[in-house]
Amino acid sequence: MLRRLRLSRARQSLARSIPSRRVAPRPPAARLSARLSPVEMLEQRTLLSTISGTKFQDVTGDGFSGDDAPLAGWTIRLYQDDGDNQFDPATDMLADTQVTASDGTYQFSGLAAGTYFVQEEIQPHWVQTGGPSFYAITLPDENTDVTGQDFANFQLITISGTKYEDHNGDGVRDAEDQGLAGWTIYLDGNGNGMLDAGEASTVTDADGNYSFSDVAPGSYAVREQSQAGWMQTTADPAPFAASSGSDVTSVDFGNHIEPIAIAGQKFHDLDGDGRKELGESGLAGWTVYLDANGNGVLDEDEVSTISDETGHYAFAGLEPGVYRVRELPQAGWVQTTANPADLDLIAGQTVMDIDFGNFQTVAIRGQVYDDRAGDGVLDAGDQGLEGWTIFLDTNDNGVLDAGERSTVTDADGSYIFSEVGPGNYFVREIVPAGWVRTSTSPVAVETESGSDLVGINFGNFRLITISGVKFNDLNGDGVRDEGEPVLGGWVLFLDTNGSGELDDDEPSTTTDADGSYSFTGMGPGTYRVREVSQAGWVQTTPLNSIPALSGVDLSGIDIGNFERITIRGTKFEDHNGNGVRDAGDDGLAGWTLLLDANGNGVLDDGELSTVTDADGNYAFADLGPGTYRVREVAQAGWVRTATPADVIATSGVDVSDADLGNFRLITIRGTKFEDQNGDGMPGPEDTGLAGWTLFLDANNNGILDAGERTAVTDSQGRYDFGDVGPGIYRVREMIQAGWIQTTPAPETVTASSGVNAAGI
Repeated sequence: MLRRLRLSRARQSLARSIPSRRVAPRPPAARLSARLSPVEMLEQRTLLSTISGTKFQDVTGDGFSGDDAPLAGWTIRLYQDDGDNQFDPATDMLADTQVTASDGTYQFSGLAAGTYFVQEEIQPHWVQTGGPSFYAITLPDENTDVTGQDFANFQLITISGTKYEDHNGDGVRDAEDQGLAGWTIYLDGNGNGMLDAGEASTVTDADGNYSFSDVAPGSYAVREQSQAGWMQTTADPAPFAASSGSDVTSVDFGNHIEPIAIAGQKFHDLDGDGRKELGESGLAGWTVYLDANGNGVLDEDEVSTISDETGHYAFAGLEPGVYRVRELPQAGWVQTTANPADLDLIAGQTVMDIDFGNFQTVAIRGQVYDDRAGDGVLDAGDQGLEGWTIFLDTNDNGVLDAGERSTVTDADGSYIFSEVGPGNYFVREIVPAGWVRTSTSPVAVETESGSDLVGINFGNFRLITISGVKFNDLNGDGVRDEGEPVLGGWVLFLDTNGSGELDDDEPSTTTDADGSYSFTGMGPGTYRVREVSQAGWVQTTPLNSIPALSGVDLSGIDIGNFERITIRGTKFEDHNGNGVRDAGDDGLAGWTLLLDANGNGVLDDGELSTVTDADGNYAFADLGPGTYRVREVAQAGWVRTATPADVIATSGVDVSDADLGNFRLITIRGTKFEDQNGDGMPGPEDTGLAGWTLFLDANNNGILDAGERTAVTDSQGRYDFGDVGPGIYRVREMIQAGWIQTTPAPETVTASSGVNAAGI
């Protein structure tokens, strides 16, 4: 059979290699006999041929192999070509029909020279696995027997089984194990144990039965989709290979309901945030109980357990019902996790994450002192200040509010807050008149379970004067240069809380005619001199924090400002791509422009951007000192031809001519055709030539050089060069051997924005 198959395929290859000729189709010999003379008929019979083959059952579905069996009773059809060398049952003539014999063979005899197509009729529930969908056979003008035109088919199978509840969990279906409806069974094609998109699946019926019908050849792994509260008691069926016509039955799955359990961990919540995190260990010896009556107390008849050395606890073997899990508190600890919600548990349900976190309360202590050096450090000789109020500013508003904890320093300036729970705290002092802080206030602290916070100290000192000048920083360099004028009438203030805004209780003053200002009666420490900003101005000098020394005035604290500017221009279509806005170059609306702060040519988060209006105009207003690069967000099909120079801002001097030009990329296209009459003009009989290389001859030397763009014609001879920018282009072809060009070399193409060049 293998030898016959190889011979058959060799003959097919030979038949297909014969050049196609358009000849009138010949009818079978039986139909010719009525028209031929006896001599002609004798001559014709010597030229008649046969086509034969065998129909097989492909048992394994792998195509032709040694274990295939013949199939009788299958219909094989013979069509005669209508002259177009293309098989189409609607137009080709049905020349004969055969039914395979008991050994699966068929034969078409008495065939004249010509082209024939052999096709089998597929039966329901079968798929073709061997041989082509049809055979194309060309019989020459001589006796030719074409054999081995074989077909192989696989009979689709059914895979079925039952999903059942395995009451005793032994993996065997007993008499009391009833079917389970509504379970998903699937064919695990990739063997990953999951139902993926495209994989066949079905749902068990009321009796737990399922089936997959019309299953094709292949290897199959039948799997179930698990459901919460159930565990599979039967092993997954081994993958199997489908055999033609052999259904696979009794692929069953058993499942058992899981018991109920509640478990969790008692943990040391170091940061008190109510979450179990890395490094937070379990707490051993804590009592956890099931509060049956919901009174929050462990009663004698209620179930309880003790956390182990890792803090874990568990309640097992529970019946379905509602449970409240609670802990028994211990002195000096606070619970940081909320009490778990009631658990309404059903059969087979296990809850594993009912955790309890606890925080051991701490103390916060420190000292308020007279900071003689004004350095914010408690040095030797610095005396404690008695009677100063310290408070925990829970809302960080700088004011001792009702409900906030406070205390008063003792004779040596010490204070303490005891039994403090988890959280973030702002420790503040209330400063009496005539004093100023030298240390940070508030002190922001975060408590950690069992770890007291000590050394939260506050220093205070005597008053000084702070002064300077407000000036117009023309170049925005943050330095008062010669010739830069002063600014009178500006409001300056001491930003004591670091908010950047002038608050009601913060010292303020207004610069006089010569731009000078001063603050008197200030205590040593760290000061922030700030201005009340004015519209259109930006501060250029650093927002420094100024350390002061006791009794030493701070002078020369100058503040410079830059008057903001506007950069504007027009985004235009550069029709000739020369980078200059000429007459007729219209503005482009809807383009996004940006100030490219980092010079990477991309609009990044935080960079300013705007969109051009209907006339292509744009503007960036309220710009401070610096160097600005106006760039565009590129749009597909466009190329930039003009980019404005970098703008170095000068205080109060706007820039109005930062224009950007763009050229819309074009396409150059045409057709490569066979000029049948050589007249250099495309005619109706001239067909396109596929596979010819054309190129843009950048240097006009008539040769395809490295770097020059190329295109290859398609099946109809068409080509195109897309995304072509401004410039002058010459389209050339790569001449092929045996051909001459009949059309003159195409004219040069001068690209114009958005205007495609066709018909080249």
